[in-house]
Amino acid sequence: MQKLLEVHNLGVGIRGKQVLSDITFDLERDDTLVIIGPNGSGKTLLVKTLLGLMPKLRGTYVWDTKVKIGYVPQKFAIDKNVPITVGEFLALKNKATSARILETLKQVGLPEKVVSWPMKSLSGGQFQRVVVAWSIIDEPDVLIFDEPTESIDVAGQVCVYELIEDLKAKKHIAVILITHDLDVVYSHANKVVCLKGGTMVMPCEHTTTFDKHLIETVYGLSTHHHHES
Repeated sequence: MQKLLEVHNLGVGIRGKQVLSDITFDLERDDTLVIIGPNGSGKTLLVKTLLGLMPKLRGTYVWDTKVKIGYVPQKFAIDKNVPITVGEFLALKNKATSARILETLKQVGLPEKVVSWPMKSLSGGQFQRVVVAWSIIDEPDVLIFDEPTESIDVAGQVCVYELIEDLKAKKHIAVILITHDLDVVYSHANKVVCLKGGTMVMPCEHTTTFDKHLIETVYGLSTHHHHES
């Protein structure tokens, strides 16, 4: 399997103050890697460092030289009340053609007519799908989502994860997910990075090793409501 990212003993921080150390994992094509941990554990900081948006303090991370990355941040930078249509918004991405815009909307499960809708008219779930369309319109090898379902209802959450799985199956991309939802780990992940106390609790290559004891260690919670291997 093609290795898209290798991370070895990575240390990251803010303004030179170390937040995470000794982070080691890899990402291959078709992987779904989920990053979990309590609030403030450094999940988003880790991803921003891997994207080159924050400087690393030590260690290494190496992306495949030809890899293309699509990133959906926790809070997308555009205010959906800006007077712009969906088509105009998507056209801002690398001067995408009209044909490619319509094709991408179809890929994320939206009808062609949405192209003329104002961004402010979209529901939370529709807006999130348009943001996903923005991230895949130039056909990336890796999709990174930071809490992709935080602001939408349960039905919308199910749709977003179904969409991610569909994109993986059709495009053979790798996915990195930051989430608090442990059900996502059991339903979608084949690799898990568990962060707590400034480092990885343990690297989990398969969810069969992600057991009740580990969840309680990370979150300090009872896990009887979640699936156990």
